[in-house]
Amino acid sequence: LCSCTEGEPLFVSVPPSHSQIEFSNDIEEDSLNNIYSFMNIYTGAGVGVGDIDNDGLTDIYMAGNMVSSALYRNKGHLRFEDITEKSGLTSQSWATGVSMIDINQDGWLDIYVCVSGSAAVSERANLLYINQKNGTFKEEARNYGLADTAQATQAAFFDYDKDGDLDMFLIINPVDYTQSSVNRIRPKKMKGESNSTDKLYRNNGDNTFTDVSAEAGILVEGYSLGLGIADLNNDGWPDVYISNDFLTNDVLYLNQGNGTFRDATDTLLKHTSFAGMGNDIADFNNDGLMDILVLDMLPEDNRRRKTIVPSGSYDKLQMLSERGYTPQYTRNTLQLNNGNGTFSEIGQFAGIDKTDWSWSILIADYDNDGYKDAFITNGFRRELGDLDYINYQQQELSNPFGSEDNRKQKKLKAIKNLPSAAVKNYFFKNSGDLKFKNVSEIWGSKEKTLSNGSAFADFDNDGDLDLIVNNVNEKASLLENKSDKDKQNNFLKIRLEGKKDNLQGIGTSITLITQNTKQFYQHYLSRGYESSIDPQIHFGLGAFKKIDSLIVKWPDGKTHILKDVSSGQKIFIRYDEATSTSSIHQDKELETDSNTTSNANSESGDKVDREASAGNTQFQDVSSSKNIMFEDVTQVLGTDYRHEENNFNDFNIQPLMPHLQSKNDPKIATGDINGDGLEDFFIGGSAGHSGSFYVRTPDGKFKERPLNQDEQCEDMGSLLFDADSDGDKDLYVVSGGSEFAKGDVKYQDRLYLNDGKGNFVKDISSLPEFKSSGSVVAASDFDGDGDLEDENIDDKDKKDDRVLNVLALLVGLEVPDEGVANVPFLPPRPDPFERFNN
Repeated sequence: LCSCTEGEPLFVSVPPSHSQIEFSNDIEEDSLNNIYSFMNIYTGAGVGVGDIDNDGLTDIYMAGNMVSSALYRNKGHLRFEDITEKSGLTSQSWATGVSMIDINQDGWLDIYVCVSGSAAVSERANLLYINQKNGTFKEEARNYGLADTAQATQAAFFDYDKDGDLDMFLIINPVDYTQSSVNRIRPKKMKGESNSTDKLYRNNGDNTFTDVSAEAGILVEGYSLGLGIADLNNDGWPDVYISNDFLTNDVLYLNQGNGTFRDATDTLLKHTSFAGMGNDIADFNNDGLMDILVLDMLPEDNRRRKTIVPSGSYDKLQMLSERGYTPQYTRNTLQLNNGNGTFSEIGQFAGIDKTDWSWSILIADYDNDGYKDAFITNGFRRELGDLDYINYQQQELSNPFGSEDNRKQKKLKAIKNLPSAAVKNYFFKNSGDLKFKNVSEIWGSKEKTLSNGSAFADFDNDGDLDLIVNNVNEKASLLENKSDKDKQNNFLKIRLEGKKDNLQGIGTSITLITQNTKQFYQHYLSRGYESSIDPQIHFGLGAFKKIDSLIVKWPDGKTHILKDVSSGQKIFIRYDEATSTSSIHQDKELETDSNTTSNANSESGDKVDREASAGNTQFQDVSSSKNIMFEDVTQVLGTDYRHEENNFNDFNIQPLMPHLQSKNDPKIATGDINGDGLEDFFIGGSAGHSGSFYVRTPDGKFKERPLNQDEQCEDMGSLLFDADSDGDKDLYVVSGGSEFAKGDVKYQDRLYLNDGKGNFVKDISSLPEFKSSGSVVAASDFDGDGDLEDENIDDKDKKDDRVLNVLALLVGLEVPDEGVANVPFLPPRPDPFERFNN
């Protein structure tokens, strides 16, 4: 692990006595501000970072809820000056999200602040502070058409329609609900009718914005907490991911390239987090595809899991599914982009699924080893998730007697007596193998805090990423990164100078290639939770001292390709020096902080085209590939079987079961059932549905032939074999499941004899009675003579008994001493399934 010296943590907290950052987001309940007047009272605030005075040092804006927000000017050496009052930024608004953006494109960063709270509508308009270039700001949100009053969480600026200027996406979380209604099952609101629907503002090109949400397809409701912008399918158009709290699903809006978006959550994701908090989008595994990490509230330690996480309800999950909700689970989710229009959720595999009451996730290379790590903030002002408190509230505090005011005061007193849910923040080191290692203690996270928004930047310009964290009821945390003390790892910093109307180059993608490694980055600033990062781009390089190729693709497709770029410097890349990919042969020199230049080697146009496309893998339809290996021929061959499961919930009978046993689904058995030399197959059915044969026809297709017997049984394993040695394939079906009572006749296995033409009749006399749930059946060469036991047996009586003995043993049942089984007839042998067990 990287540290400045042996045993010293990677991050060191800079005390306020040195940094002079005294800001504390203090929240205390009173008669006007409490969870009943404003449910989001404890959700904290964000932080924005950027160079507001163009002096080369990154400054900090801290959003405040019940206290004024604050602006700190960076004076160098991790010392800051509070210039809030003299810059004209003292406020009384309940600030939440922060975006530092040059909104009027004059070369100076402005500050857009989202506002929420319980104040009157006229007092909770979002704020836009325009930089006056003299250390002061002027509030002009109304003039720009951005004084939205919808209780916003965060804003992100990006060019969604690719007309060259920056538009604005706004997520909101209105408090039009009560504690008892946020998770009430109801139909989804998908037509823009909910006041919790997020908003899209289009830039009109004249320093005004227009709400185009409805016409752009922004219609899905959600109690929004996290906002991420990225080109998720690398088609050149930025997409939007919104993580939503409570019952409402996360939303993945895919940009259609025509001014509209499509909700593609169900088609791209199999499941999401339940209480979606902050999110971040980054290529964490260096494959050129943007991945998504969303936070939730699952604690790491068992005790807290038992005290704040309620039991899951399968019935509720089914009801939500019936109403069109995407499956949601209480844990962090890491959506790995597969590059083919699907994501694989690997949070548990990656070891990053349990981080408690989490808010901000920032994916960046904190140790400069070339792999993006993760920083996660934690904590909540009151332990409202405590199950004992929830039960107490439902039972004792919901007493209908007494006045409404008395009941309210009693509830508020109970809440104020709750302890804080202070939790340590997390650091995860990227292991480079799709996994993360929890290095929180080693990297310096030791104190429990109530932390919300956070942002990274190189505040001391030493080549590594420091962190600023907005805390509740304690001073903000400034964490100094000591990676610069480890001379083994290198870095590169990039400052983009875009074209008119997008001077920060928002939406630019960068691919960095060093030997056989590649890093991919997309330039969007709203990250984590209610926060925005520094426009200066940072890459960790590990031991590499030189970058082989640096490919910069601007939003309009123009490209820079740099060769042999030295590490340990900041370079400026200017849009006006870019050319179209097809005509690039040699790059121009770039100005750097150290007055050095990076010259591109002359290459052929074809070579440059290939390199410029690195990291530009769009979602591909694999069926269109020239090197196709598999093709879906289900409909063509007539095998469009659809399994239908009966409605039964095991958990209502056995609540401690880890998994349903009634829905294990049937197996497939193959064999020629009609003697035509073509292989057919059988698929069993669930209780209430018949299993079916699919009989192969001479033209290569299949024709379904239902068995239509014993539909009341739950089919499990099946086997086609010659049970009676008459030369055809008979059918054995195992009965299983868990929905029937112990000893029920529907657990009895079944043997169906074939007449040689594919017609089956149930043999009710050959099988012993064993009414217990089964699973699989198989055939094996028990006597080691090279064939199965149903062949080459002359004695009819002994033959039947032997076959049934074999079947009884293979389905795992005890063979009775008398009756059809004849145990002594079987020669002693080792375990016939030893090869499978090993």
